[in-house]
Amino acid sequence: MIDVNSDGSCTVYFIEDLSGVFDSLGFSSEAEAAEALQGNGFSRYAVDKQAQDFLSAPKPPFEEKQHPNGPIYSSGRFWW
Repeated sequence: MIDVNSDGSCTVYFIEDLSGVFDSLGFSSEAEAAEALQGNGFSRYAVDKQAQDFLSAPKPPFEEKQHPNGPIYSSGRFWW
């Protein structure tokens, strides 16, 4: 999920199937976030019909949860 702030910067939240937010990254703009997500193999769920065939979109309320491997994206381990 990309959350745009009032100053135009944004935060990308990584959410698991059961609505747990397990990591986040900050970007200076929505365009920068979208480009980074696409470059790392992510696509918009709303337009990815193949993903919709086997995944359900997580539903609010969202809550912080720990990933078994820690902050996998913000640590840089799985992010270019």
